[in-house]
Amino acid sequence: MVKNFMSPFDEKYKVQVKPISRDIRVDIEVRNTITKVINSLGYHDFEFTSEEISRINALKDCAVNLNDSSSITNYGISTTEKISVALGDMQGIVHSDNLHSLQNSLNELLLAMESITKYIASNWFNKLFMKKLEHKLVDNLSKYIAMKLVELNQELEKCPDKFDELDSLFRKLSVYIISGYAFLSACDLKNNSSNDIFKSQKIKDMNESIERFKRKLSSMVTLRHSLLLQMAQIRLEKRNLESLIDSAYETIVVSIPVWKQYIGSYQLNKTTEDLIKINKLQSKMTISTGCR
Repeated sequence: MVKNFMSPFDEKYKVQVKPISRDIRVDIEVRNTITKVINSLGYHDFEFTSEEISRINALKDCAVNLNDSSSITNYGISTTEKISVALGDMQGIVHSDNLHSLQNSLNELLLAMESITKYIASNWFNKLFMKKLEHKLVDNLSKYIAMKLVELNQELEKCPDKFDELDSLFRKLSVYIISGYAFLSACDLKNNSSNDIFKSQKIKDMNESIERFKRKLSSMVTLRHSLLLQMAQIRLEKRNLESLIDSAYETIVVSIPVWKQYIGSYQLNKTTEDLIKINKLQSKMTISTGCR
């Protein structure tokens, strides 16, 4: 793993400058210059703060040292590494083992309820060939599902902070990209044909460093686009998880007691109306949880 170096900008402002307040004022000429770079990249998906404009302006003149290979390698690396960790954390929440356990348990619960219903509704001859399931199995599965719901909700409580972290990292990545391209705008490739071999080689090395930094920025642009898509996908998966949780809660808190009531009524009266109610309730639960 590449060692996590700070950029020249980070080193400079860590020691010499106090954190810039959100209400900082930026010279109109500076803002216009930075805005041109932002427009050229088409980064209109959020509004840059004065603080971010100021950071871009400070970084654009010293983004990297083109004579230092590691300076290019480590440009913005702290932010990109944090993005990878934060995305992994969010994926772990929306695709956790608790989610899979909940889905499997819900499916097992619905199958158990259906088997119990079929058993009590069968005639004596068919019951000889059917496995009788006790209602205790439904109760145990309900308790297990309730436990998993608590654990899932505890995981989901972390989401707002994680989304804020991803949003902040997305903005920081954007700042690095814009600063890098602003830096490159002042770095022109030069003709390295010269009778002086040493001068010619220095120009060639500088041109190669510029091209390498361009490739670095291109990778960061790809990461930014990927991050934007993944953030939207994770939010969608979080909403789907929340819907499943709501359905599971309704199942164990509302549907199970109603089902037991219908089952008891059917065992007592043996009416077709009660059996229809049971089957409709089970079908509704299957659709709402998305199981089976």
